[in-house]
Amino acid sequence: MQILSKNSQQLFLVVALLAAGLTVSKVKGQNRIIDSLELALESHISMDQSRVDLLNELAYSTRRSDLDRSCDCAAQAKELAEKLNYEKGLATSFNGLANCFYLRSDYLEAFNFFEKAERLFKEIGDQSGLSFSLNGTGMAHLRQGNYAAALDYIQRALTIGEKIEDKTRISFSTYNIGNCYALLGEDSLALDYYHRSLNMSWELGKEDIESVTLRDMGQAYTRLNKYKEARDCFERSMKIMEGRQDQKGISFTMITLGILSKKQGELDAAFDYFNDAAKLSEEHGFKHNLCNSYACLSDVYIGKREYANALNYALSGLMIAKDLDILPEQRDIYQQLSKIYAATGNYKKAYQSHQAFKTLSDSIFNEESIGAVANLRNSFEYEKEKQKTALIQQQKDAVKEAEAKWQKTVRDFFIVAFIVTSILVLIVVKISNQRKKANKTLSLQNQEIEKTSERLSIQNDEIQQQNEELTQQRIQLEAALNELQKAQSQLVQSEKMASVGVLTAGIAHEINNPLNFIHGGKSALDKYVKKNLKGHEGKMKPLLDSIDMGIKRVSGIVLSINRFSRESGNQKEQCDISLILDNCIAILENQIKSKIKMEKNYSSEQFELVCQEGELHQVFLNILMNAVQSIEDKGTISISTKLLDTNLEVRVSDTGSGISKQNLEKVTNPFFTTKDPGKGTGLGMSISYNIIKGHKGKIRYESEEGEGTTVIVTLPVTKEAVGV
Repeated sequence: MQILSKNSQQLFLVVALLAAGLTVSKVKGQNRIIDSLELALESHISMDQSRVDLLNELAYSTRRSDLDRSCDCAAQAKELAEKLNYEKGLATSFNGLANCFYLRSDYLEAFNFFEKAERLFKEIGDQSGLSFSLNGTGMAHLRQGNYAAALDYIQRALTIGEKIEDKTRISFSTYNIGNCYALLGEDSLALDYYHRSLNMSWELGKEDIESVTLRDMGQAYTRLNKYKEARDCFERSMKIMEGRQDQKGISFTMITLGILSKKQGELDAAFDYFNDAAKLSEEHGFKHNLCNSYACLSDVYIGKREYANALNYALSGLMIAKDLDILPEQRDIYQQLSKIYAATGNYKKAYQSHQAFKTLSDSIFNEESIGAVANLRNSFEYEKEKQKTALIQQQKDAVKEAEAKWQKTVRDFFIVAFIVTSILVLIVVKISNQRKKANKTLSLQNQEIEKTSERLSIQNDEIQQQNEELTQQRIQLEAALNELQKAQSQLVQSEKMASVGVLTAGIAHEINNPLNFIHGGKSALDKYVKKNLKGHEGKMKPLLDSIDMGIKRVSGIVLSINRFSRESGNQKEQCDISLILDNCIAILENQIKSKIKMEKNYSSEQFELVCQEGELHQVFLNILMNAVQSIEDKGTISISTKLLDTNLEVRVSDTGSGISKQNLEKVTNPFFTTKDPGKGTGLGMSISYNIIKGHKGKIRYESEEGEGTTVIVTLPVTKEAVGV
């Protein structure tokens, strides 16, 4: 069932391709087209005829750069077209699949799909598609050495292309006819067709046709011993193919460059070209090119008289040629084998190889092929003479027509000149009167416009001033709102910390009561052991010491919690920085003991620090918590204090994951966090920054991503408090 009309499908396809083309990155040539098609296909999810068209276009565009992708797209297009009963899309997918088999040198399957496409295009009356199918069939026959059949199919394709005035089909067919002449040894005629095809490919911007035409022109020039022209064509062809990532074209062009180098006596350069072509063909599965590479390598070894290597490559090439059923390559390799066997004294095999060469030559250059070539040559010469005659007649007709037109023009000129002159006089008089009236009206209108313009200018200045005032007010309001939100967030966090302090103080009090009972029980137990278990004190001592250690540990934790949660309001007091740091470490002991080594280096100099102890607990607890969380497995946290003149410097360093350069300047911003959701609010370091700032201190960070972080806190100490 057709989902869209034909015009709608084409319109959608064009729009999709244009939209895709606008979003792709800046690349060149064929890559840009392929990227556009891939993006259009990805965005078009409907299984309709437009998707079939996109798949077929992508199959054609990737046939040289990514043959596997091309085959996959053609197969998808075929499957979807069959479901939609979309005949044109199905026929085009047959051409795409035939192309894939042709490029893989599976000519039997290529014939099969080209024939299906030809039959279906005939049924639906699509002449352009039919011309493509006929060309493809002709090319496959050409590869197998069936020149008569190849010429027949390609000539039919050319006739259709000329009939429908499809320059792309004409250019392609002309190029293939040139190939037929080249393979039959008619290089001069081949070049005539190649030049026609090349000119049309330039006009159409068809780089695929241009590249192969230049390459085959280079081959023709090579055979005509015009080496400079040949190398120029090869290099231009290779440049286009490399830009299009046409691996098969590149491998074949390497072979042609090798043949040119060999003819110029550069055997080492020729060997390198052939060897590189063989590697590339083997890597991508280009069997036909691999066959030619082996044959050329054998030829180089024959030139070097290394007959064992020559025989090995010739036999490998012959095996591929027979597998692909390509007669010209079999013929050439049998000729090589005849030379190799003769040179090595194996005259029986030399004779057999020569007979095989002669048989294949007779098969290829049969009367039918020669007749087809003669007919085509006559057709070409006749067409050139016909065009020349038509051009001369056309020029004569044009001269006669021009003379008649000139006489009629002169006669009509005088009649028209008199009429026009009379009309112009009347018009000038009328225009003069109208202009006087118009000038008067325009003068009055200009005066009114000037007055209106002055009023509008004054109003515009007033509006602009008001806009500037409104903009300034908006900026101030936004700044005030941001400050308010920041203050609100920090206030909420402070209230939370205050609530946590009250809660922990209560918990510490509740723990302290049973702890006193335990302590009293332990004292009683000591007395009981001394009194009633004399002689067992040695066994009981480790148990009693363990209980005593646990009591001291819990007492230390309760003391740290009490110091952390102690409410001091806004009143500052003398604080012991070492004790504050130790309390924070004690609170985090459970997270530290299993994976982190703590290193402490407190200053031995005597000084006193006046501060709000609870706030400093909060600052260093935040810093140490971040250090602990940054260490994923095992690591070290180092804490040091140092007196610098009238300032105290506290350094907390870790070996954790570190902070990236782009994030280092943001760590004190409210709500900024690199932790996973639910593991941090992004307010800890912002609040710490404000606390240190309130104590007239400074906080800064040094970090390397993957190396660790150092937080440096500087606090002023009172001059009177500094000791010696």
